[in-house]
Amino acid sequence: MQIEDKSLRFAGGPRGFLLIHGLGGTPVELRFVAQGLTRAGYTVHVPQLAGHCESAEELQATTWQQWYESVEEEHHRLREHCSTIVVGGLSMGAILALHHAAQHPDHISALALYAPSLWLDGWGLPWYSHFFKLITQKWLAQMFPFAERHPWGIKDPRIRAIVEQAIKSGDSSQADIAALPGSLMLE
Repeated sequence: MQIEDKSLRFAGGPRGFLLIHGLGGTPVELRFVAQGLTRAGYTVHVPQLAGHCESAEELQATTWQQWYESVEEEHHRLREHCSTIVVGGLSMGAILALHHAAQHPDHISALALYAPSLWLDGWGLPWYSHFFKLITQKWLAQMFPFAERHPWGIKDPRIRAIVEQAIKSGDSSQADIAALPGSLMLE
């Protein structure tokens, strides 16, 4: 089965941004940031991470190393056009951006980190998430679902309504997967 690549790529100048979406998310969640940077003259790439933009099962079959491999591939693609690269990301994407910068200190000039997920917190987490740090095995983590719920972690009611509509549409290429299995959170 051929999976459609939903990466975003905007041509601009010799300075580039590599932006990384969040866990269970899509490149679309960084579209407005990417478009703003492009209008400012930058080249911007937002890759679709491995296993994302499809079903929860396909995402669950991947590891963080495979997600990171998507970042590496897009970095090489961006370097063909840009002499300076800023890497950034949203939530889990920010953590992958930090990892990428550590792997390529000579090629990354700056970081743009949006809500890096250093630990589990937030409005939408179940009460048992405090115990999740004790779990080290994927099979056990699988027993702990993490479902998004209203208010979706968004304070602005207008934006919250847009995100809620996208999530409820069931189109995983437009919005995050509404419930992530614990095994993905463990990754």
